[in-house]
Amino acid sequence: VRLDVLRKAYVIGMTTTGAAIHAALLRELHPSAVFVEEAAEVLEAQIISCLPPSVQQVVLLGDHLQLRPIINNYALERLCGVDLSLFERMNGNGLPCQVLSTQRRMMPFISQFVKPIYPSLRDEPSLEARTLTLASGETVGKVP
Repeated sequence: VRLDVLRKAYVIGMTTTGAAIHAALLRELHPSAVFVEEAAEVLEAQIISCLPPSVQQVVLLGDHLQLRPIINNYALERLCGVDLSLFERMNGNGLPCQVLSTQRRMMPFISQFVKPIYPSLRDEPSLEARTLTLASGETVGKVP
């Protein structure tokens, strides 16, 4: 990995494992912001340990109401409380969290299944006009 090339980049992407492996490189780059995708599925320690001292802002992206981090040791998970992601812990302690209010991907007949979990979620009106092609080749609009 070439430090001179990375210094010219606006965005550098890597996994938390990659960030741990390249911790010295990250310290040399002095990033001021870190974005963590699927943050609700990443262990708190995995995020904290990857942050170089230069980081001033951490943006956690994901869904703290769905998948949680996987811990393969029940005692460690329950007795030590490591089964929370940093995202969940911060949200549970009242730090500001923005929640998606309008979804633009799922047709309304599908989004109805997640609305009990997300009561304020609304469908983008343009989704009503979207069609769906079934495995049979038939194209349908609204699906009951």
